[in-house]
Amino acid sequence: MPRVRSDIAEMRTFVRPLIAASVATAVDTPVCSFCLAHTSDTALCAVLPAGSLAGTFVAVITAFLGYAGTVVAKHHGFGRERLAVHSFVQGLWLFGLTIPLFLAASPLSRLVFAAFGHSDDLIAAEMSYLNLLLVAGSLQALSAVFAGFFTGRGMTRFPGLVLTLGSVISILLTPLLVLKFELGIAGAGWARIVAAALPFLILAAAAVR
Repeated sequence: MPRVRSDIAEMRTFVRPLIAASVATAVDTPVCSFCLAHTSDTALCAVLPAGSLAGTFVAVITAFLGYAGTVVAKHHGFGRERLAVHSFVQGLWLFGLTIPLFLAASPLSRLVFAAFGHSDDLIAAEMSYLNLLLVAGSLQALSAVFAGFFTGRGMTRFPGLVLTLGSVISILLTPLLVLKFELGIAGAGWARIVAAALPFLILAAAAVR
């Protein structure tokens, strides 16, 4: 019984940082919608379809690349550090293979919006937001590979805190760019890019070090 309690406590310690990152990401979405609701009806109508389409695409790619962390964990668990590093590098190569998918996502999304009969103004707003989200999403996918370098070794606190920091920055930066500087839906997209770039830079620098 003490062993079971110890395992549960260890599991809580392991997942807590990752849960915090997920909660911060969940809070970021309504904050963005709330800010855009104060700009224009077009921006508010565009954020849901563009965000959902880009978010689904990025989530699939990120989950695919995140599997590299599982392979790193397997090799690390057996003490095969060289193979663990090799698996991490393979994750970077896999990300390179997804770049054409990110490039193709934009024109395909435009066809989807047009197929549903969206107006030209709405499509323009949707594409403005979606293209920026795809840039942010590519950085998030790359961050998932670098985060796997640490989580595969049981170090979840550092990547969890870094990913949480990214979402917090987005929550703080979105109102500033959207409302204060009146950048509208483009401001929301740039806030996502900045919020995705910082965790990537921190994780990459730590992994290289």
